[in-house]
Amino acid sequence: MRKKQEKLSIRTACLWIMLFTLAISGSASGGLIYYKYIKRQRLYNSQYNIVAIAQTTPDKEPLKTAYLAELLNLSIDQPTNIFRFNTQAAQQKLLNSPLITHAYVKKLLPGTIYVDYELRKPFAYLLDYHNTVIDREGVTFPFKPFFTPKKLPEIYLGITDALPLSWGKPLQEIKCKLALYLIDLLSTHCCSEYSYLSRVDVSQAFADSKGKRQIVAILDEQVEKTDQAGKLVKGIASHILRLSVDNYRQELANYLQLRPLLKYHMEDAEGGGVEKLLKFKPLVVDLRIPALAYIKSPAL
Repeated sequence: MRKKQEKLSIRTACLWIMLFTLAISGSASGGLIYYKYIKRQRLYNSQYNIVAIAQTTPDKEPLKTAYLAELLNLSIDQPTNIFRFNTQAAQQKLLNSPLITHAYVKKLLPGTIYVDYELRKPFAYLLDYHNTVIDREGVTFPFKPFFTPKKLPEIYLGITDALPLSWGKPLQEIKCKLALYLIDLLSTHCCSEYSYLSRVDVSQAFADSKGKRQIVAILDEQVEKTDQAGKLVKGIASHILRLSVDNYRQELANYLQLRPLLKYHMEDAEGGGVEKLLKFKPLVVDLRIPALAYIKSPAL
């Protein structure tokens, strides 16, 4: 009799186990089906359409929201459901822009995309191409309409016909590397509050003819002169430096010694008025011959 009761107890326990298993698996299956149903409903619910882009950037000139929306293929006319939006793909689309160096994208329910990014920093205007600037790494990118007007040095490489431009990629041309180095060198040693670098021309730096090889740097310096009436007049004098490729460091040192001795004449100035900065005719300072500086004022 006791053995029979034990057998019944085991059977009852197994039955209860089976019932519990079926109940749990049924609940799990039901929950999964319901979750898939809710997820499917959200994909077509207009409540979750992307309606805004929130952006942050450490740069002082953020990109326009319309440009970010264009990069991310977001449109008001054809709204995108936020659950169909792929943040990893969106980050790659932003990084494909020649302007952006870093990007992070996040979803903010119910309908906002958060974008954090960093922009390339314009370092110089590249005169060889239209509407093009270059950063310190030699990467080219468009200037307008993304940045406000800036006082940057200009670079002329003389490579327009030889090298097609691809924004967002570094120029491998050796002239470009030389020009970027010269901007740093000239800005550090030859520029101040009253003088700045206007242009670096390395188009003839590696010319086939040694007689034509030169680096041309244009520096603008603010000078003060006393006119015939004894009034102090301020003006801008441009120094066009002609340097050799092999010895430009020593030649720049010679120019710094010479600069305080350069003379300017009031009759050479253009523009008018004591209240305005006059524009003097530029001075060409050729330093390519060792221990000699050839100075002249070119005809305009």
